[in-house]
Amino acid sequence: MTIRRILRKLRRQGSGNAGSEFRVFELTWSIPAEFGGMTSVLLRRARNLVGLENRTVDVLTLDYKLDLSATVTRLTESEEIVPGVTVRNIWHELAEFSRRQLESLGAGSSEMAVPEADASASIRETARFIEYYDAEGSVERVDHRRTDGSIFLTDLRSEGARRLILFDPNGRYVGEFSRARDLYFSWLDHVTELKPSVVINESKFVGGFLHHYQRDQVKVGQVLHNTHLEPTSDSPYGPFTRSRLGVLSNWHKFDFLVFLTKKQKADFVSAFGDSPTLFVIPNCTEIVTEDLTRQSPERDVRAGAVVARLSNQKRVDQAISAVGAASDGVSLDVFGDGDLRSRLESQVDGNAVLASRITFKGFVQNAADELAAYSFILLTSAYDGLSLVLIEAMSRGCIPIAYDIRYGPSEVVDDGINGFLTHDVNGTTAAINRLVAMTPTEIAELRKAAQRKSKEFDDEQITDRWEALFKEVVSSPQDGPARKFPKIAAERITADGSELQLSLTTVADTKITDADSDYFVLVSRDRRFSVAFPMPPDQVLSIPAELLAQTGPSPVFDAWYLHRDGRKVVRRRVLHAASSTDTVAGEFASYATIHGNLSLKRTPAEARGH
Repeated sequence: MTIRRILRKLRRQGSGNAGSEFRVFELTWSIPAEFGGMTSVLLRRARNLVGLENRTVDVLTLDYKLDLSATVTRLTESEEIVPGVTVRNIWHELAEFSRRQLESLGAGSSEMAVPEADASASIRETARFIEYYDAEGSVERVDHRRTDGSIFLTDLRSEGARRLILFDPNGRYVGEFSRARDLYFSWLDHVTELKPSVVINESKFVGGFLHHYQRDQVKVGQVLHNTHLEPTSDSPYGPFTRSRLGVLSNWHKFDFLVFLTKKQKADFVSAFGDSPTLFVIPNCTEIVTEDLTRQSPERDVRAGAVVARLSNQKRVDQAISAVGAASDGVSLDVFGDGDLRSRLESQVDGNAVLASRITFKGFVQNAADELAAYSFILLTSAYDGLSLVLIEAMSRGCIPIAYDIRYGPSEVVDDGINGFLTHDVNGTTAAINRLVAMTPTEIAELRKAAQRKSKEFDDEQITDRWEALFKEVVSSPQDGPARKFPKIAAERITADGSELQLSLTTVADTKITDADSDYFVLVSRDRRFSVAFPMPPDQVLSIPAELLAQTGPSPVFDAWYLHRDGRKVVRRRVLHAASSTDTVAGEFASYATIHGNLSLKRTPAEARGH
């Protein structure tokens, strides 16, 4: 720990900030043996909150396959966790619960018998669980074991139903849940004790159901570690990635949503609307303070590195191709492992030039520490969030050459000043050759500029931003008496050429307050597209049909009204109260659903008068 960090921690202790006013929890599905950016980021954040803010942080995991003991040992030995950071797992803890603790989870009961396990089924058996597979190879039952071999929970998944059945240490029935998320939520109640807490969720899978967890004292947020748009999208309105639809469709139910870049937040607001619950907090790293003007003999200007999971997303094959076409003597060491390793090795082995230039290092713990010996780092991802490895490289004077993808690199790399932004293999090769041809003085200036930029992502600055988020979220007033939410209706719908014009009004003795922060939002029925319109002062809204036409083939859009009441965000359907039922503009026509709500549908050409 540096002197600066020690002094900061002492100041925090002296000011009484020991995290006693609320607790902080990190939530993720699992911690793999070989983890990448997301897990590295959450563990670093936890260490920073302990080391810089004198807090304690519990990292909560939900994966029953996680070997908690081995994971904690590995993370402790690699110093990924420090005293004050505790990794916990729901299944490990339930295995140690007494009957009274199991009863406190609030499981229901059932008259249905608990079937015996199918002795003829294929199984996978470990000390902690037994999985039973059906004829198609799907898991139909999991028996979860205590250390003594007794079963504390049987998870039945057959016929589309779910029964998670609890048993006490004597094998007696305790109760059961019909949904896994209800079991997870009961455990969250247990670990937070329903006291003032902040839960930071990292997993997009968990985020798909976590929005249902609503507790007055527990503030729950989601971090978007990667793009919410399909890589091929050239519009902020979609299509959105299917794996994040659960989060995107319910974003307003979270107490906070964190983006890694300003650009991603701006695109999100264009599609869904703005809110005080949206924050931008980038990833962080420890800044190296060595004197970069001294050229280390180990740092060959032609030596490059890639640190990435070897997957389709990272497109390491393109980094390899770029180096293969670069000037003589340029080399590339590839740090990382993954499903595509054998294919990438075949790409190299089949080419004499590549075979002389490319070396596969495999997965290396703390690979960023190796980057001080390299001149440049390549990032050729199809999509990314805010690449931590770029920041780590720049802090060590390793010059970034990165694809200028939608989010991330352009907020870290200033082209030609502290690195290079490119668009394809040829551009990357040109950037490598440009770097190699520079004078030692020019290269030294580039390295110093890269390190200066990296300081914007220093641990202390980013941790301060997280602390500010915590205090804002926790200090927000609790939900008081339910207020009457304004019911919005479209009382008049007209077409002006290729625009739909909606005159909006309130109904049922409700009224709009602070409408300048509200939004009218059109969401495609398949949830993959969304367009947000700020509410105009006169409540007359113009919707260009051409804009909706950019949202792909989605045939139906539903109209929603997004209303802010302080920090609370509520979304409701817009009613159709106009006398005309079908108003056509461009490809779209308005109509009333069977519930009387407003929707827009794509119309056939003959209905448009063609």
